[in-house]
Amino acid sequence: MRRQDREVSDLTAICRILDHCNVMRLAFSDPDPYIIPVNFGYSLVKNVLHLYFHSAGEGRKIDLLRKSGLVAFEMDHIVSIRSNPVPCRWSSLYESVCGLGTAAEMHGSTEKEFGLDCIMNRLGSIDGLSYGEALDKVLVWDIEVKEIVGKSNIPDKDRF
Repeated sequence: MRRQDREVSDLTAICRILDHCNVMRLAFSDPDPYIIPVNFGYSLVKNVLHLYFHSAGEGRKIDLLRKSGLVAFEMDHIVSIRSNPVPCRWSSLYESVCGLGTAAEMHGSTEKEFGLDCIMNRLGSIDGLSYGEALDKVLVWDIEVKEIVGKSNIPDKDRF
């Protein structure tokens, strides 16, 4: 990373960044590049970060996932834009996370519910939530993160 003063490598700090991000962008290469935004959730399993997302049962994303499972991902949170009289000195206060991982389809209602609960937990409360018939139709994916790095341009005084 060019700006090592902005690097975030601590997994707990990376998870705090994830809590503020709204969308995960998944990128594939086969051999043409393809990127798509998805809702996501996460968990730490034996100090390994896992990212979860759901999908329909067909489409280009599913074809690529089933072919290799290799994905790149990116999430970001823009807090504000800082203007400056000099155009090239504008900046933004932001946090971001980028990485690589391997996605695998989750099977069985218990696994799928866990992944969906992680997603819903990030979006709001899951008290009393029942997935009903949707659980049979939806695909749920688990990305085991292999590489991850965060970046932050938010001074401590501006941190939430």
